[in-house]
Amino acid sequence: MAPLSDTETVESGAAWSRVADALAAIPRGRWTSYGAIAAIAGTHPVPLGVYLANTPSLTHAWRVLQAGGTVSPGFRWSENSDYTGRDPIEVLEEEGVRFDASGRAHPDDRIDGHELAQLIGLELDDDSGEQASESEEAENAFLQKLADRFPPASVHGVTALLDAWRAL
Repeated sequence: MAPLSDTETVESGAAWSRVADALAAIPRGRWTSYGAIAAIAGTHPVPLGVYLANTPSLTHAWRVLQAGGTVSPGFRWSENSDYTGRDPIEVLEEEGVRFDASGRAHPDDRIDGHELAQLIGLELDDDSGEQASESEEAENAFLQKLADRFPPASVHGVTALLDAWRAL
């Protein structure tokens, strides 16, 4: 996925300024995936997750779930959050998101990347890549391990390298 044109970029190449806009646009009672937000920012879901975890000023980050509708195992409330100590599922349910007994958010409550991009006045250039195949899940696991040890710019660099390799 390439970053959207006319966006601000930082050394990683991701348009992080679009993340705050996209998060703010997620309505109560709806959720989206890391992949949807990553497509808007022009990055991969793993460095996006690292960015969300390390940027406490962002709003509505709890409305971003894994592609299958589950809360990321690494999700943590920011230090000054009004919700510190609460279960994110409980907070989302109070907002109107429905969950099944397995802790998966209802797919009808999901706002996809294209709809979210439209809410902030953008149009995605390509498929948002929200449906992960088995090899993509393995890649995500690798990148998550990488993200545990290295900054988002490094993870983004590895994803850019993998994308270039796939394009050969």
